Amino acid sequence: MNHQNPTYLKRRSGIYYFTRRIPSILQRQYKRDRVYVSLKTRNRRKAMAASERISCELEALWSQSQIDSVASLINSLPAMQGGSIMINSKYQMGDVTHGLPLISEALETYIELKGKDKSPNFESSVRRSVTYLIDALGDKPIDLYSRKDALFMRDAFVSRNLSVASIKRNFNNINALTGLVCKELGYPASSTFRGLFFREAGVQNQRLPVPDMLRVFLQKECKATDDEARWLLALISDTGMRLSEAIGLAREDISLAVKVPYVTVQPHPWRRLKTIDSKRRIPLIGSALWAAQRLIDSHKSTFVFPSFCNGKLLKSNSVSARLNKWLKLRIGDEYVIHSFRHSLRDRLRSVNCPSEVADAIGGWSVKTVGQSYGVGYNLKSLSIWMKRIENKLED
Repeated sequence: MNHQNPTYLKRRSGIYYFTRRIPSILQRQYKRDRVYVSLKTRNRRKAMAASERISCELEALWSQSQIDSVASLINSLPAMQGGSIMINSKYQMGDVTHGLPLISEALETYIELKGKDKSPNFESSVRRSVTYLIDALGDKPIDLYSRKDALFMRDAFVSRNLSVASIKRNFNNINALTGLVCKELGYPASSTFRGLFFREAGVQNQRLPVPDMLRVFLQKECKATDDEARWLLALISDTGMRLSEAIGLAREDISLAVKVPYVTVQPHPWRRLKTIDSKRRIPLIGSALWAAQRLIDSHKSTFVFPSFCNGKLLKSNSVSARLNKWLKLRIGDEYVIHSFRHSLRDRLRSVNCPSEVADAIGGWSVKTVGQSYGVGYNLKSLSIWMKRIENKLED
């Protein structure tokens, strides 16, 4: 038998793996069907040499005349979840880790598979979650983390005073990573980090809409300061855009020389949208129209906010922290940038704007099949309701 048979090798993210089916007579007893070994090398020659040695060792085990003897030998090997066997061998490239890939290796596979069309924030978020996991639990094969490990990590997050939403986001990243990599390698997705119990935070953590009186005050402050960060805040305050939507705007997204000035929220290579329904056109009113005019007149850059977006990186986190600090100094810490999005919804409610129109303006996901039919509302229809909230007397 030619143990260098390349059919025993698989390559994921440039790393070679050895995989070979366990004889059916042993599968039934040991509830697994395949040996899977990370060779931890990108060199094909070394990988094939390691593959030959592993095959020889397996042949020695599986060729025993008595199944009980074979079973005894395999039972003496550390067994792993997910249908893998650990073989205590060392090869010329050093110690070889067996079983499913290490979480650090799985991370690279996941980024390669899922990260090509994602924003830089996607990769940084996943890498941050895996860093948290490795710091807390160590870099293990993805099938060797236990439920006890998952609970320990959850409690570690809680002890750092992370919000429930942030903790869930990190676990969602880990579950998505392990699920996809397991699927790619032909193993059931691990449930280790799924279904964890979280004690939900109280209503005090809910984002509050900025009251009209404070919003008008802040818009005046923005005009007085008159810089790029305040133009961003003013634009959001009268459009309800998400921060990343606004920061990622291109110059071509702002249309002023038309009867109904508007901004187009659409995906760009440097900034994806949260949902399909996030793509929309928003009529510009009040402070948002003032900010758009200042932005277009102030520079010739392709990007509306060149200090915060360069086509490769969106500085959403740093800008959010900067503006939230500015808000805190003026109106307290109950409100954040995202509060203006809540405010827009309440302002539309106050003029009895139909929910379907409000969804179209704010880019909220549609709730019925019927809402997805047709091309939606035109700018003139949307402008009627935006004008109504602009003209409404402030309380």
